Amino acid sequence: MGAYLQELANSLKNNKLRTFLTGFSIAWGIIILVVMLGAGKGVENGIRGMVTTSGVNQSEMTLYLNTTNNPYAGYQEGRQLEITRQQLQHLRGMYSDRVAIMAPKIKSFYQVHSTFGSQYVQLNTISKEEQGFSKLELSKGRFFSQQEHTDGVRSIVLSDGHLTQLFGYNVDPIGRLLTLRGVSYKVVGVVKSPSPFYATAYVPLSTFEGLYPNQMIKMNTVVIYPKAGQAKEIQHLADDIQLTVSQMVKSDPTDAGAVFIHKNADEAKVMDLIFNSLQILLWIMGVGSLSIGTIGVSNIMHVTVQERMREIGIRKAIGAKPRDIMRMVLGESLLLSIAAGVIGLLAGIGLVYLLDYLAQLNRWGQQDIPVGYMGEDVLTLTLFENPEVNIGVAVGALLVLVVAGAIAGYGPAKKAIKIPAVVAMRDMK
Repeated sequence: MGAYLQELANSLKNNKLRTFLTGFSIAWGIIILVVMLGAGKGVENGIRGMVTTSGVNQSEMTLYLNTTNNPYAGYQEGRQLEITRQQLQHLRGMYSDRVAIMAPKIKSFYQVHSTFGSQYVQLNTISKEEQGFSKLELSKGRFFSQQEHTDGVRSIVLSDGHLTQLFGYNVDPIGRLLTLRGVSYKVVGVVKSPSPFYATAYVPLSTFEGLYPNQMIKMNTVVIYPKAGQAKEIQHLADDIQLTVSQMVKSDPTDAGAVFIHKNADEAKVMDLIFNSLQILLWIMGVGSLSIGTIGVSNIMHVTVQERMREIGIRKAIGAKPRDIMRMVLGESLLLSIAAGVIGLLAGIGLVYLLDYLAQLNRWGQQDIPVGYMGEDVLTLTLFENPEVNIGVAVGALLVLVVAGAIAGYGPAKKAIKIPAVVAMRDMK
């Protein structure tokens, strides 16, 4: 075996320039593939990271009751739809086997004041049950305690990135007081901002209900969390709830937008589709670059067979069998493909790690966005983060390259076998 490999190595060594150029085309092809896949993963990680830190829960659905566009059941168009607490309770009972949480949701913009300054925030109510399902990421302090939910304590949680307008620079907001709609709240926690464009605040649903009971008699926004195991049935569940609510509020079921359910899962599916399509595109481009190297291997094997025709004839004359000729020609093709492929693979992985280092050093893919009332705070969006190469994918690409090299060398090897020894021994010059 050692002599056989030595013979193959000597054959490649005797044609240094041709071997180098062919090996370079193979290595370059796999380098491009690995770097493109790694960079694509970096973009995916960055965008998915932003989505995750925004507190998006894929199973969450939000029911919106809007203005009707069609007359229905004796009612004119333009009617604002709402459901009562009794209707909501009835809806909970109907879907108790499929829904874990169905709670009123208030989302409104208000101005909050502190002793330092003021700022507009989007106020969100959050129930005790919803807090357990939420994917908000805590930066400082804590979330609401069970007692605060039960007793309707006036506590508030703020989003980060928008705090300077309220408290100034380098000031810990925990324990400080804010005034919202004439009511004082104590800041108990800070979460990562779900939006780079506006400040967000959260208060217990029970607190809001106690302060503004008349505003909660009827509602037009309800947050819904399906029970475990319902992820694949979200679309059916949403359709069923939408039809039931339309019947409750006497709205035309075909009136698009009157009763609307927003599903985070839809956005997740779109994102998955985009990134899967990106990966397919990168694979197509990478395989195209690999094919260039494969064509190079095929060409060099054809030339090698022509140059060594007399040698092949002599080998046949002294008793070499067809499989020996096949091993000789095919072996060169495989050795060149494997050696160049491994070098390209290692170089590609090294370039991906270098790309990661340079991206962090030079803040590539990072964008600072001014936020706050006067743009005094900065939120950093990371569009490129942690580029990485799946080792299984990389090794798979190498195997594909080796197989392609074998196929590329098979044609010239088969041609060499078919040439009669007498013909092959003629002077081909």
